[in-house]
Amino acid sequence: VWGGHRFARLQARDRTVCGVTTAGALMCWGRAWSPVPSYAPVGFLAGIAHADVAVGFNAQCGLAADGVMRCWGRNINGELARVTNFDSDSVPQVSAVGTRFSQLSLGGSAGCGLTTAGAVQC
Repeated sequence: VWGGHRFARLQARDRTVCGVTTAGALMCWGRAWSPVPSYAPVGFLAGIAHADVAVGFNAQCGLAADGVMRCWGRNINGELARVTNFDSDSVPQVSAVGTRFSQLSLGGSAGCGLTTAGAVQC
């Protein structure tokens, strides 16, 4: 991968790859993760340490070290945990406000998270 970054977590799906570096930086690259595709890792949400990342077909989510989930992409089936579907965000925004997560998973048209209390939210 261009840039010589070292990754602790990595997720790939369809035409998108996202990862969390060993320093906690969130980076993505590929054709589907942003309106402006990049073939080299692009970092964003600077200053927020991340623990994990999830990549779906229509959306991506970053899991900050404090358990806050931020998602971006297309909300066709509610993947962004927002009230209305068909939103399209290229800027990560807090999803499931007030809930802390320990794990995230995104699929083709669904997303679920394991809360820090041990509950599953989809």
